[in-house]
Amino acid sequence: MSYAVFNGTREMLVKFMSMNSISQITNSAAWFLRSCVARHREIPWYVFLAYDTDGHNAPISQFHEGDWKVLREEIGGSARMVVNLAAEADIEDVMLLDPSGVLSFLGLPPDTEVPRGGKGKSKMKALHRMASVRRAYHEGTKARSLIRSLDMEAIAARSPIPFSAIDGVIWPAASPEGRPNPSIDGHCVTSPP
Repeated sequence: MSYAVFNGTREMLVKFMSMNSISQITNSAAWFLRSCVARHREIPWYVFLAYDTDGHNAPISQFHEGDWKVLREEIGGSARMVVNLAAEADIEDVMLLDPSGVLSFLGLPPDTEVPRGGKGKSKMKALHRMASVRRAYHEGTKARSLIRSLDMEAIAARSPIPFSAIDGVIWPAASPEGRPNPSIDGHCVTSPP
């Protein structure tokens, strides 16, 4: 998936690769080198690795040293910057940083209490059941309408994930000379489940 983003002073190419399995991580470097770097050699690339950790209390994915380390090494020489956007526990925990957005999407009253304890995915499932016993929570691309309804600024402000790194690349300050930088930059986001 590719998008062209214009921030008023420069155009950026944003490419996404979403993997359906953590076992596909080894293919990510080949995709980045083939689909991003080889096709657009003139572009400086910034890579954001977005993933959730595997354990509820784990501060970083167990893959940080294994396959993730190999991926970082393989793409590092071709990227201007590689940034980890790791969520502790489930990505649903991040989505629940905008509880009013989730409740509104589900048609639940604003004073509905979000379940406490446990992982974000189980909380999200419980909220969906509160909305209707027949309403199942679907993750991944099936959650797109829910995700689009959330307040991303509120999530970014409350999240321990360094979303400001993305803002820093897409909305950089003017060049040192005080003139906007009209260059074209590229951004690849690799997003395992």
